[in-house]
Amino acid sequence: MRLGSLDEDLRRAHPELVTRRVIAELLREAAAARERVVDDHMFAVYGQGGIYPATFRLQLFTTPGARPVAVAIQATNEGPSLANAGEHYAEAVWQQHCPDENRPPIWIERFLLPPYDDFNLITLRSGEEPDQLRRSRHTPITVEEICELVGGLIGTGRGEGFRSATTRADRGDPLLRAVRGAAATSVSVPSA
Repeated sequence: MRLGSLDEDLRRAHPELVTRRVIAELLREAAAARERVVDDHMFAVYGQGGIYPATFRLQLFTTPGARPVAVAIQATNEGPSLANAGEHYAEAVWQQHCPDENRPPIWIERFLLPPYDDFNLITLRSGEEPDQLRRSRHTPITVEEICELVGGLIGTGRGEGFRSATTRADRGDPLLRAVRGAAATSVSVPSA
């Protein structure tokens, strides 16, 4: 038996042990008192051609000398989901809010689709291009653990500033109109 397969066998037989090990290691290495510097309830990442942005709540926590932590929360009907395009959203956050960091922010996401709406720590690895990220693992993480990681409270919902796609369309929301304008930073999200 190879050593690598032993870890995989353990993961299959006792995933909760591996999860606890990953989270304990993260907290030991990265927990710090951070300040929430961004709480954008309608953070937008624009698709190819600059139309129909994907939106989510972005909370970004930083402190000097520690890796930033990004918490992304998305509801249904907000464009490509965090599960399908989260690494592209992490790239956008890294480029727009942490461009001087050597590594992307620690990425935590929650997709609000009960009963599957838990928070997950997403392990990202480098892709083929500079600043390109690929998803390699998701690990369940509790609100309490996230609070310990950032050294304070987080918002757990979509936020008061959230406007559903239906509401935005009904009101002729300028966010949807502005997508076609040059005012927005564009990050390409590949089509599925």
